[in-house]
Amino acid sequence: MMKSLIERLGLPLSHKSLHQATITGLPVELTSRLAEELGIDACVVAGWIGIAPEASLMTSAEGDAFCRLANLVDVLMSVLESDQAAATRWLTSPNIALGNVQPVSLLSTEVGGRAVRQVMLAIEYGLPV
Repeated sequence: MMKSLIERLGLPLSHKSLHQATITGLPVELTSRLAEELGIDACVVAGWIGIAPEASLMTSAEGDAFCRLANLVDVLMSVLESDQAAATRWLTSPNIALGNVQPVSLLSTEVGGRAVRQVMLAIEYGLPV
């Protein structure tokens, strides 16, 4: 069985440990690992989250956005059967169900992340959006 994206990125698996790591500051190098999973440049992932290029640790808000993105990419890769190109295309293409904006542009907030997840789950289960 394939490991989850969270495991492959090396993030803590328990909610408590991940919460503490996010508060303490996740290493910015995680953006490189996620970018590799998506087949894109690390600066693109860092830009999605709003991480300053010179930073070594994410702020708690950046870490929260990173974890949200990683969790959603994990679900998306499952829905798209691990197709990196399709996942990146879906994240970066305007989506009518999301007000014709790129799903990735909504991931800086929990509310936006929930909207993106709702659309992804509707796609997965063949439900109307």
